Amino acid sequence: MYLNMTNHSEYIRSVKVSPDGRYVATGSNDNNVKITDIATKTVVTTIWAGSDVYDIDFSPDGGTMVVARGRSSSMYAYQTDTWASLGAMDGFGSSNNNRGVYSVEFHEDGDKLAVGWRRGYVSLHMAADAYVRVHGLHYTSLMENSWRSTYPTTDESVRVWEYDRVTSTLDVCDSKHYIGSSTNGVSPQYADKAANYSETGLWDCKYTDAQILEISYGRAAGALMVKSGGNTETCVQTIGGLSMAQVRWIISGSTKSTLTSPGGMPALDWNSVVPNDDGNGIPEWIDLDASCPDTEIVLSHRWENKTDTTILHETVLCENCAQTDSIYSSSPSRFRAIAGEFRSDVTQGVASSGGEGSSGFTEMVYSINNNNGIYIVPLVDNFTHGAADAIADGGVAVNASVNSSRSGEWPLQTDMRAFVSLDQISKSLNFLKFLLSDLGQLKWEQMGFTGLDAWGL
Repeated sequence: MYLNMTNHSEYIRSVKVSPDGRYVATGSNDNNVKITDIATKTVVTTIWAGSDVYDIDFSPDGGTMVVARGRSSSMYAYQTDTWASLGAMDGFGSSNNNRGVYSVEFHEDGDKLAVGWRRGYVSLHMAADAYVRVHGLHYTSLMENSWRSTYPTTDESVRVWEYDRVTSTLDVCDSKHYIGSSTNGVSPQYADKAANYSETGLWDCKYTDAQILEISYGRAAGALMVKSGGNTETCVQTIGGLSMAQVRWIISGSTKSTLTSPGGMPALDWNSVVPNDDGNGIPEWIDLDASCPDTEIVLSHRWENKTDTTILHETVLCENCAQTDSIYSSSPSRFRAIAGEFRSDVTQGVASSGGEGSSGFTEMVYSINNNNGIYIVPLVDNFTHGAADAIADGGVAVNASVNSSRSGEWPLQTDMRAFVSLDQISKSLNFLKFLLSDLGQLKWEQMGFTGLDAWGL
C-alpha cells in the first residue's frame, strides 16, 4: 500500500484523483474536503464545505474542482492552483427534506456539468463558452427563445448576452468565438471594411491581425407616422410624403450649416427640403409647405434601449461614418417625446387626441398591423431633395409594406447583421447557416420583422 490516510472523522463518500495525478481529493460526512499531495503524502489544504460531501469532480483540464453538498441547496467550485473558492451554484432544492446534491460529473469537454439532485432530478449545466454565444441588444434578445427551440442541433444550445456592438467587435477582434448581432453591424471604431467588403463581407481589425466576417440575416424596418384624419396627414399627403432628406432634417440635432455641407452623408438642398423655412431654426410642418400647420414637429419614440432608434442612426444619422450625427435633444424650444417602453405607446400616443402634430417612430411591421388612428408616412429614397421635387424628378413615394421592406425598396430600414471572427468560423458556421435558412428567416419574421429577399439570401 502506497498511502493510507486517516484524515477524516466521519465516513468518506467521495474520492477523486486530479487529472494530472498530483492530488487526491476526499470528501466526507464531516463536512470537509481534504486535498492530499500524492507525491509528498501530505494534506495541502482542508476545505470546509459546510455540509456532508457526497461527491467531487475535477474539470478535464484540472483547473476547477466542484464539490457536491448532500444536505445543502448549493454546490461549491474551487480553483485548483490556490484552492480558493470560485463561488457557489444555487437552486438545488429549497427545504431540508429535498435539498442537496448527491453526484456531479464534468463532461470531457469541460464545458458541461451534470448534477444529480437529492430529490431525484438530474440537471445539465453549461459554462458560458459552451453555448453558441450571440451578443446583441434588444432585437437580438427577442430572438433567444425562438433560436434555442428551433436551431437544429444535438450538441449545442443558443444563448444571448446583452452587449453593444462596440464590445462585441472588440471581443471578435480578439478572436473570441462570440457572434455579434446588431442593426448597425461591426463597429468602425475598431475595424475597417476590407477593400473587397462588398464581395466578401470582411472587415479588418485595427489593432489585431484578426478579420471579421459580417452577414445580413434580416431587415429591421422602421416607420414614421402621424395622426390620421388631421391637418398633419393632409400636409404630408399634399407634398407626397417625406424624402429621406426631410426625415434627416426632422430627426437630426445638427445645424443648417452642417446639414447642407457634404460629409459622410450628402448635403441637403435646403430650399428643396424646406422650401417654406421661416429661419427660426425649429423644424415645423409649415417649413415643408405653406399649407401645413404652423406647429413644431415633435418626434415620438420608445425607450432607446429597445433598439428602434438605431434604425434612424443607421439610415439618416451616419452611424458608421467618421463623424456621426445624433437625434436632436429635447429642449424648451423643441420637445422630443419618449413615449414609453412599448411600441403601442408610440402608435397610441400619435392616434390620441393630443397626437396631432407629432411624428411617431417605431417598427414598421408592428405599425402596419396596428394602424388604427395613424397614417404611416410614404417615403422617397432621396437624401438631398424634398419629396415634391424628388417625385417631380422621377422619384417614387414608397408605401410601407412587408414586400417593400423585403425587396429593399423601403428606405427607412437597416439590415440586421451577424459578425464573427474568421478564426472561429468553424464554430459559428452552422448557426450562421441557420439564420439564413427558411426556418431562420421564418422565425425572424414571426418576431415582427422582415426577412431577406431571395437576392439577399
